[in-house]
Amino acid sequence: MRLKISTLVAMLPLLAGPSIAPAQDASRLANLLIPAYTAMYYASLCGSNTTWAQTQPMGPRGSVVHYAEHIKNEIIQNLSQAESVTILTDAAGRARDVAREQLRSQVIMGDQARHEQRLVTWCGGFVSDFAAKVINEHDQDHDNFLRQVDQAKRPSPKSEGEGKETYGAAGRETSP
Repeated sequence: MRLKISTLVAMLPLLAGPSIAPAQDASRLANLLIPAYTAMYYASLCGSNTTWAQTQPMGPRGSVVHYAEHIKNEIIQNLSQAESVTILTDAAGRARDVAREQLRSQVIMGDQARHEQRLVTWCGGFVSDFAAKVINEHDQDHDNFLRQVDQAKRPSPKSEGEGKETYGAAGRETSP
């Protein structure tokens, strides 16, 4: 039995697997990933500090770097490579910008001789707290996180005001 080309073309979207439809959904998925990626960037900046390895927050999945990898995998699961690259690139770029701005405003300022001390203080305070919050929120509200990911992957008609979500430190939806 031969399939007509038109039938085959019509079936291609079904054969390609699940897909996210509107760009807004890709943005929502990136927003869910940004806190974990930001914490990962912070941790990499603090990695030059010898005490960070012993004092960094840990959870059942390991360090915040392990959590970022886990969260990334949950977000891109069942997406095409192109969709995944779009989401990961967006989240990584915005998280890197946040981390750089924090580093500039909290560590790389004024007297250069004090940079190292400010880095140690920043890593032991702000970064440690931020990483712990990402870890704890993900562990404590994992089912809700997965629901948010699932909702962002499902195409839905947009109504007035929809798509203006903001997210807390670990991606938890908050009111605008």
